[in-house]
This record gives sequence, structure tokens and C-alpha cells, in this order.
Amino acid sequence: MRNFLPSMMLMWTPVVLAASDNPFESERMRSEPAPAAGEFHRCEMMLEHFLVETELIDRWERSEGGSDANLYEKLREWLEEGRVKLDCTGWVAGLTGKEMLLEQIIEPIYPTSYYPGGKGAWPFPASFETYNCGYDFRPQMLLGKAGWSANWDFGWSRMISPGTVHHVIADATRHPDDVFLPVFRRLEGNALRSLRGDHSDPFAATGSTKDTKSVPSPILHPANHLDLLSRLDGEDGAEDGYSRLVFASSRLGEKVEVPTPDKPLKIKMRIRRVPHRTVWTWLSSEGVDPLADLAWDESQSWPTELVASLDGWAQIQSTTEISQTEGIVYPTEWMPTAEWEETARWEEQEERGGKKGTATRVRKKVVEPAVGVEMSATPTSFETRNVGAEIEASVEGGLISLVIDNVDQVGKSILHRVKEGDKWVADATMPVFARHAVTTTLPFRPCGWTLIGVNGEYLAGGVPDTENRLLYFVKLE
Repeated sequence: MRNFLPSMMLMWTPVVLAASDNPFESERMRSEPAPAAGEFHRCEMMLEHFLVETELIDRWERSEGGSDANLYEKLREWLEEGRVKLDCTGWVAGLTGKEMLLEQIIEPIYPTSYYPGGKGAWPFPASFETYNCGYDFRPQMLLGKAGWSANWDFGWSRMISPGTVHHVIADATRHPDDVFLPVFRRLEGNALRSLRGDHSDPFAATGSTKDTKSVPSPILHPANHLDLLSRLDGEDGAEDGYSRLVFASSRLGEKVEVPTPDKPLKIKMRIRRVPHRTVWTWLSSEGVDPLADLAWDESQSWPTELVASLDGWAQIQSTTEISQTEGIVYPTEWMPTAEWEETARWEEQEERGGKKGTATRVRKKVVEPAVGVEMSATPTSFETRNVGAEIEASVEGGLISLVIDNVDQVGKSILHRVKEGDKWVADATMPVFARHAVTTTLPFRPCGWTLIGVNGEYLAGGVPDTENRLLYFVKLE
């Protein structure tokens, strides 16, 4: 054991190491410099959610087991047999080192506090918040001294209960979908995966046989490098009797030349709806190269439906916003209708300063809210939400950063009811908005129709559409 004596003064001579003499850096790592500034490769990232019978996957793990790739191949077999549900496929293309984002979000608004509603009435919601449910995927492909790596950051959440009702009348008269203080379930994770072609020991000594030097190998197609990021079991985590399996994969394309822009370019955007199984089969098939700009021609043979279409001009070294929206005005606060009853009653109260034990009859007015439809909510403040499609195109240098956002109103949540005759009817509601968005970066140069993202959407009633996917195409000319 080494003893350190604080009372002893030690004399030492400083040693200056060269920048390349880091003792914790392997020889292989030193042989691979970081990419030059402004050097980009095309890349694609994919996220997949499967719902598989829990008993089926447990039996496979006990009898066969294997790698994530083995499990993925089994899922393909079970999918053909109808024992697996394809819940979500997200795919985004962009440039290495740049931000990419997919969001398929629903935005329930729920109360966070109440104030009394009077005798025979529900309490009134007094303040509100929004919780984003749905699917989000924020991947990135990076090149460092140790080679290529993929960073997968994902989340999935949903409302599993509209909440416990802490009021006797509201609990006895509510409908199943009325919203009170909800319970949400959130699944999220992050994984950093090395995509090198070799698996040598990064701490091996120089000259070791384990220290096999190689250049980073490109990935052939999305299914070649897969990671099982998460498994969530149970009724709340998936469907009853099912497990949610989340896979991520990546693909590295060729190096791209970044142009020097000299004039604005016209930008076109199309969002098309296609069958989920069709586009998933195409994306996960051997030999498919979505980065080769062939997706537009391929999709023409699929059943498609145009969801949104926007055209405009992207200006040089500036941000351009193109939108086609409709403003939805909705109330954000309510108060009871001003129907109040004043009643006078006598109460026994001890007179202050009087003789102890004596009481004086004091007349006191009590203000109570009326009961029934007179207690209906009156909106007192409002907000506006733009519903429709928007593009934000920011050109910097020879790159164009795109944010494509589409918002829909898919329903409403009921927060308060009043009694009308023998029925309890809704009088305070909040709209439920859903949005799907893609963020990515491309070279700012003329191109054909380029597939930049595959995403999902929510249907009327706030149900995720698992039968279809949205394809996002962009063209610069």
C-alpha cells in the first residue's frame, strides 16, 4: 500500500507530453483523425416498434435465444404468421454530424388544479398543462477518432388512465373518457453504437496482434446493424399479453460535396400516405438504397394519398417560412356562470369580549353557487393554434436545414360536466392536437424528389394510425 504523508514536501520535475502522447489513447485511435470541418456523408437512421406476444418471445429466449439480429429475423417470420404487430416505423435521412428528428405527437391538455363547484356540482378546473404523448426519435451519426458511431435517442409515451376523481359527484357521474388528473407512461432511452468494421481491443499495446487496423466500413442496409433498444412488457407497456420491442438501425452513405450557393432555389414539399407494411418491407429489404433518390419512382407504384403540398423559395443565408394553416381559437380558462344565491341564516356564535359561555344570535349571509345548468362554464380567455402544414428552411453556407411540421385537431377532451335534466352534459372541453414533424439537413443544391423522412400520424379520436405511414419528399430546383 502506498502511503501519502501530507507533512512531507516532495520535489518533482514537470514532464511535458506531446499532443499525440496521451497514455490513455490506443495506437489505433491515434491513426484515425477526426473529420475535416465541413466534411459530410449522407446517412439514414431507422426506429421500429413491434408488439409481440410476450409468451412467444419468452419461449424463443428459453429455447433458442441469440443476438438482436437473430431476434429481428424471427420477428419477420412471426409478422408473416400474424403473431407480431407492426406498431411504428420511423426513418429519417440527413448528413453526418447534423441534427435529425422525427416526432409523432398527440397533445392532451389536462387540469392541474380545481376550485369548488358548489353543492351538487363538479369542481371546476382552474389551471392546465399539456403533456406530449406519442413517438419521438432524435438520432445522429458521428465520426470521431475511433471511427463511425450512431447515437439513438428515442421516447414513447401515452396516457394510460384519465386519472383518479377526488370528488364524489364527479366520480359517480363521469364518462369513461373524461379527463381529470391523468396517469402517463413514458419509455425513453439512449444508445451510442460503434459502427466500425472491426472489434479490436482499443487498449491493446502497439504491435499487438489484436490491434487490427481498418477503416470504418459502410453499412449495407438498415437491417445489417440493429440494436434492440428496449423491451417493455405488461398491459400498460404494450397491449395485454404483448411486449413492445424497440429496434434501431443505421446506414452510412457516400461523402457529399457541399456547394457554394449563388442564388435562391425553389423548394417543394410533398407528404404522401402509404400502407405501413408496404414501406416497411421496402425499407428493410436487402439491396434497397433509399439514399439513391429512387424512393419517389418506387412509391408511384404503391397506393398513395397526398396529405400536404407546399411550394416556395429558399433564400440564401436566411430563414424562409412557408405555411398553409388555419387558426383554431379555443378557450383556455373558464369560470362558473355568474348565477349565485344569497341566503340569510342565523348562527350561534360567541360574542367577542362578552361573558364566557354566552352566545349572540348573529345574522350571516352565505353565498352559494347555484346547482345544475346554471353552473355551466363560461370561457374567459382564449388561445389560437395554427392547424395545417408548415416548412421552415434555413440556409447557412452550403447547407439547408429543414423543419417540416403538420398539425391536426383530432378530438377534444372533456374536463367538466353539469346536470341538465337527468343527464350530465359536457360544458368545458379542450381540443386535442396532434402533429407529425421531421427535422434534417441537406446540401443546398438542385436535386430530384428526395425522401427525407418516414413518419406516422394520429387519427380522429387520438388513435395512432398503425396501418399507414407518411412519406416526406423534398425537391430543390
